[in-house]
Amino acid sequence: MSSTPIDQGYFLASDEELDRLQVQAHVWEPDAEIMLDRVGVRSGWD
Repeated sequence: MSSTPIDQGYFLASDEELDRLQVQAHVWEPDAEIMLDRVGVRSGWD
């Protein structure tokens, strides 16, 4: 199966790669929220 690049300037910008990144973000979101709550990161910090 071939993929259609979304942006020819970025070699990882394929539909499959974007799908993989969305799944990865979904999987890690709960742990990331817990970690950021424990660290105490606040909105607007640079």
